[in-house]
Amino acid sequence: MKFTLIFFAILLIVSGSMYSCQKSDERAGIELPAHFPPIRQPIDLSEITSNKVRLGKMLFFDPILSLDSTIACASCHQQEAAFSHIDHDVSHGIFDRLGSRNAPALQNLLWEKEFFWDGGVHHMDFISPNPIENEVEMGETIQSIVRKLNRHPRYKSLFSEAFQRDSIDVNQILEVFTAFQATLISSNSPFDDYLRGNTSALSESEIQGYALFQSKCGTCHSGVLFTDNSYRNNGLTLDNTSDVGRYGITLKPEDKGKFKVPSLRNVAVSQPYMHHGRLSSLSAVLEHYQRGIKPNPSLDNLLVDKISMTDKEKELIISFLHTLTDQKFLKNPAFKPE
Repeated sequence: MKFTLIFFAILLIVSGSMYSCQKSDERAGIELPAHFPPIRQPIDLSEITSNKVRLGKMLFFDPILSLDSTIACASCHQQEAAFSHIDHDVSHGIFDRLGSRNAPALQNLLWEKEFFWDGGVHHMDFISPNPIENEVEMGETIQSIVRKLNRHPRYKSLFSEAFQRDSIDVNQILEVFTAFQATLISSNSPFDDYLRGNTSALSESEIQGYALFQSKCGTCHSGVLFTDNSYRNNGLTLDNTSDVGRYGITLKPEDKGKFKVPSLRNVAVSQPYMHHGRLSSLSAVLEHYQRGIKPNPSLDNLLVDKISMTDKEKELIISFLHTLTDQKFLKNPAFKPE
């Protein structure tokens, strides 16, 4: 995988800027929520056009990207689950192969510094090649995808319209994927209404749950996006050998068993939880932090003594977590296939 990313990086440099070609359609007009922090991805949103977003969405839902044309991105990233794989512990790929990690939600990607559970990708452009070239997920190659799309009359026409070029190349494919994924912004939950000044958007118990959440969970799941973007070992295993997590990227012993702290937006609809998807409910998650944390060499210092919670406090925290569900995002027709 490291070789693949290096190959794409070189290809981008040789080919020149991805965004320098002539544009022939209207800009997508992506609006950033005023109460969100500045985006972290180095992307010029003004260069994203509606045609590119449309193409990215088409590819997202098209199983043509997999070796046997049975698996699309949307197979494991479903809108009603905040583009995660609801009720599946790990991703399911071609020939009924199983991945090793839970499919993460795809939302508010512009505000992320790194991607995937181990943070092995730093730029949105390189999100899509990972599942495409993973042998147990989609089992294809980007070069093969380029050939497929160049033989496809409809894609050939639409890419030509979007890029004013006669043939489809790797850069264009990566660009349209980024264009579509940049539009996946979730910012209209009841909690967002509350932040915008609607004090009636949350009930008294939900406000109490928010206060408890901040005191019990807010160090790691901080800010309006509910993540500090760090990597932490939260005591899921004793030996950290089944999945080494961040260590696979950094090779630092202290990173064994550390995984990215995920955003909790839409968390109530994106079960199961954790990198391996073994916790089936929010109650099970809080039970883990209360009683299930396993000591190991890289366990986060904040969790050494576990997290003390009463049953009532857990109930209130869960009631708050439900206020992070953004129904407009989950049902937005702009994200559905044509």
